[in-house]
Amino acid sequence: MERSDPISAEAPREDPALAVDITPEDELASDTGRPLEVAEVVRSDLRFDPYLTCSHRFVTAPTDNLIYSWEHVEKPRMGTKWRPVREETFKAIVRAIYSNLAYAVVTGIEPPTVGISMRAARAKLTRYDPKGLSALPEVLKQLADMGNRDFTYEVSRQRGRTSTLTATPGFVNFVKVAPIKGGLINVKWADTAFAELPGAETIYLTTTHRDFKGDIRSRERIDYPDHPAADRFREEMATVNNLISGADLWVAENDGPKVFTGKRTLVRHFKLPPEETTPRFDQGGRLFGGFWQRMKRERRAFLRVGREPVAELDFSSMALRLAYIRAGLEPPSGDLYAKLPGALSEANWRPAAKLVVLTMLSREGPLKRLPSEAKGIVPESFTGPAARRAVLSAFPELEGVLEHGIGLSLQFTESQILVAALLRLASRGIVALPIHDAVLVARSKTEAAEMAMREAALEITGYALPVAKKLHAA
Repeated sequence: MERSDPISAEAPREDPALAVDITPEDELASDTGRPLEVAEVVRSDLRFDPYLTCSHRFVTAPTDNLIYSWEHVEKPRMGTKWRPVREETFKAIVRAIYSNLAYAVVTGIEPPTVGISMRAARAKLTRYDPKGLSALPEVLKQLADMGNRDFTYEVSRQRGRTSTLTATPGFVNFVKVAPIKGGLINVKWADTAFAELPGAETIYLTTTHRDFKGDIRSRERIDYPDHPAADRFREEMATVNNLISGADLWVAENDGPKVFTGKRTLVRHFKLPPEETTPRFDQGGRLFGGFWQRMKRERRAFLRVGREPVAELDFSSMALRLAYIRAGLEPPSGDLYAKLPGALSEANWRPAAKLVVLTMLSREGPLKRLPSEAKGIVPESFTGPAARRAVLSAFPELEGVLEHGIGLSLQFTESQILVAALLRLASRGIVALPIHDAVLVARSKTEAAEMAMREAALEITGYALPVAKKLHAA
């Protein structure tokens, strides 16, 4: 697979090393009854992105100073004791480190920490890594030798936890008010400074490892060989990403934290069952990576496509309707979650009801305890067995698919529908921003988006599934 790599250097190809993927990928629950992204031990909301770059002074100034010192002071001083790292590799890694740290600061992560999966300096690079990334441990060591005061580096010795880079208070202050051209510039003007370099892999395959004793689950990326399905999905992602990358997307001023719109590259995340070794791409497949996915629902009202506010369209009761189809039944009309008895049908319990249904679709065997996130919504007296009885009584016709471990398979169907809809809209030049089973579009494109979603569902499932429309007031 040919890629243009921002970090270019020859790297030895040896045994692959573990790379823990800490991005929050799927919401479908595991067979323990807990959502994967809740059960996994994660120290940072951000994962180190070697393709992230920044043209703002709060990145270019310290990196230029470091590179100058490295070239003209440190290398001559250390002489032969300095382990060689190619000049372009050193520069690219330093810029990536500072871009990621600055992004953590300006997006309000507290503390401003970036999770970073480390591998041995001579470990094999995977399809997810730019060339030269194997020099990252050595570059971090060299920065420490040079007296780095901008960030701390903590090495993890525990599986399921990533190593971390954390910005120091001094660097945080510099980023928040960075000197430029003799004056001061606030970060709110730096929206376009962050960008993504080309060449990143857009089709991820991961497997989940579980440590029952330590109650830890970690994700490992699979460095799969070229695969026809992955190649086809990668081409589809290129079509979607090319349109989004050139779109006029911005967020209107409001009282919330600054939103930086440069991170737009979408990645499809597929799952490989832990007991399998042969790569496959029919489990999971949701899209992640767009800045809009990290925005809270109430703040999407300030998102603009061109000059227009957005409309949000999502498939109604998607997981349940796909379960009906998998059971060989025509999905009913109306609000399916309203069929649940008692409080689970009420609006304020709806998130818990959805979590319970997703858990029962994903696990194998009877539900014994509530998903972790549901426990903060329902009364303590409400138990997993009680929720299970409520679901089975509401949907007796789904007994053959509930608790049979089909959740990730249904999620694949969902993702296929979303991608098909995105491609339909892209063919008409309509920008659509996906969020799992929903899209955001300019309000003038609402009808076109609804039609594309229903047509895509009909193509994939044989049913034109209902779509709900929401107009966010701003």
